[in-house]
Amino acid sequence: MIPFFGHIEKGVIQLNELGQFAFDYIQGINTNKDNARLIIHVVMPNHVHAIIKLKNKVSAKKANKFGPILPGSLSSLINHYKGRVTKYANKNNLPWNGWQERFHDHIIRDFAQYEKIHDYIATNPRNWKSDKYFRH
Repeated sequence: MIPFFGHIEKGVIQLNELGQFAFDYIQGINTNKDNARLIIHVVMPNHVHAIIKLKNKVSAKKANKFGPILPGSLSSLINHYKGRVTKYANKNNLPWNGWQERFHDHIIRDFAQYEKIHDYIATNPRNWKSDKYFRH
């Protein structure tokens, strides 16, 4: 819950160096990853939100029961993102305690869910003080 990425000022995120890297790197998904499309994202002071559309062509379902991360999966994408942000922080001696081990994901099943989640992400900086991740 430590604000390693910046702070909110008058409803607008003010990113520090690490926050700007986290923002730029996730935004690069659209040009650097063939199987993923970033729809919307926001880097908050102590967490990141994103809607990512995966475009994997899977001929047969592969079960992943606590085995290695499957290439092209959301877990693989998030693992890579977290690793790059951590590497940047360490290389540049920036304050950083690392990510929480897991991440929360949700499959968007219809347009109503999409609108609700999209709106939440878009307005998250304005609603920061009522966010469950807000800390003084």
